[in-house]
Amino acid sequence: MDKRWALLGTIPVLTGIIGMFGLVWLGLGLALYLLIPTIEKQTLLFRVLWGMIFLGGIGRLASMFFPAPPPLPFIGFTALEIIGAPFFIWWQARLRK
Repeated sequence: MDKRWALLGTIPVLTGIIGMFGLVWLGLGLALYLLIPTIEKQTLLFRVLWGMIFLGGIGRLASMFFPAPPPLPFIGFTALEIIGAPFFIWWQARLRK
């Protein structure tokens, strides 16, 4: 596996630490880091974690239409959750081959 992809794990870890999305993001980021050594074999857990991130993005997207749009960084993270999650699941499936 290309170790540069491990840098993407810093997004949930750092946002969890600074409190933007709370400890859930910190936990998800740490769990993804634990998968790195055997990521090509961890399909189910990898998909469950990114599925959780995707569902969180869908919920955040839905909430944007009710009271008011959130600050710009939250819109960016929502896009990462909705677009990034399926992309990473596809990418991990390619690693397995």
